[in-house]
Amino acid sequence: MLIALAVIIVLVIGPFVWKAIQGGYDTILARFTKASSNADVNTWNK
Repeated sequence: MLIALAVIIVLVIGPFVWKAIQGGYDTILARFTKASSNADVNTWNK
């Protein structure tokens, strides 16, 4: 029952979290690009 509840929570909250991640993706990517090489970022994107 607890697992089913967790799945429901993920399905409900998941899309909102994903939108937030996509919205802040450019900012996060810019920070990683400054902190590390572009080769590493390109590898992570695959």
